[in-house]
Amino acid sequence: MLTGWVVQLWTPQWAIAIVLVALLFYPIAAFLYSGWPRRWEEISTILDDKAKQRYLILFHDLDVDSDRARTRFRDLYFGLYGRKLFAIPMLLLGIVALVETYYIAGALLELVNAGKTSKDLRVSVAAMAGAYAAVSWYLIARMQQRNLSRGDVCRAAVQMAIAVIAGFAFSAFSNADLAPLMAFAVGFIPFQTLAELLGKQVRKQLPATADAADAKVSREQITELTGIDAVTAARIEDADITTVVQLAWCDPIDLTMRSNLQFIFVLDIVSQALAWVYLKGDLKALGKIGLRGAIEISTMLRHLKSEEPDKKRSAEASRDEAGKIVKVMDVEALKRALVDIAGDPSTKFLELIWHSFIERLDQAAARGS
Repeated sequence: MLTGWVVQLWTPQWAIAIVLVALLFYPIAAFLYSGWPRRWEEISTILDDKAKQRYLILFHDLDVDSDRARTRFRDLYFGLYGRKLFAIPMLLLGIVALVETYYIAGALLELVNAGKTSKDLRVSVAAMAGAYAAVSWYLIARMQQRNLSRGDVCRAAVQMAIAVIAGFAFSAFSNADLAPLMAFAVGFIPFQTLAELLGKQVRKQLPATADAADAKVSREQITELTGIDAVTAARIEDADITTVVQLAWCDPIDLTMRSNLQFIFVLDIVSQALAWVYLKGDLKALGKIGLRGAIEISTMLRHLKSEEPDKKRSAEASRDEAGKIVKVMDVEALKRALVDIAGDPSTKFLELIWHSFIERLDQAAARGS
């Protein structure tokens, strides 16, 4: 009986639909197989057991000894960011995709077998095809960038789900011959862009709404920091971090997983943000003498107390030059700011990670030579 059902279901229409769904899911599977483990490997390699212990205390209030820190960190990480959390978003996307690709396959067979033309293509199917094309392209690009999250999969499901409604709504503005093309184009437009277009239309009709939307909110943008361009800022803001202050005291592992930025890069921009909170625009000038973030400032202060003459002399030169660069503060105020930056618990955590990682790299290089 089961074989009979399989034979009945295995029609050309279902075969095409399954192939289309498989193409849609390939980039997700590829990311979970290779991209996701690579991020875990990067984080777990950079953090030694002592850093993991400090992380659990600082960001999760979990006071465990260093012997248990590795296991506790792994359990926490896989609980918050594990691949199993992709299951429900993938299921939702699979249901929507299977239904829509079935109708797309049916329309394709009608065009081929019945000798129909593109003018006979239904608006609903054209909208589905547009959404399918956009979502497939989006997921493939995300796989290539190793930048895929559960939210991305949910967005893909939403875009495919609303494609038919959006296609009908916008195709009403064109004549009957161009309606399928309009529906396909609307389906291909990302949902966020579509929402912005609708918002502009609403603001044209409602002046009060336009005034509220155009109001500028003064805030310290994360693009003030070195290495953060508009594209990177968008990825960080997608993780609900929009200001330098938020970035300064964020959980760097959480930001890494939510933005899919490299962990080393996240450590660097958080270090910059911690220093920027105190020094503002002067931080860029200090970067020219090597004091580009909280890690470097903390290292300089530590070297001032060093018994090694070269390190102490270099640190003293950096401190004196910093006093010449930061003219908005007197010397004592600058010293106080630098001490506060170095004494911040987040700075201590970052410095622990950074120097431990560099030390292990040096040891590995020494063994290799």
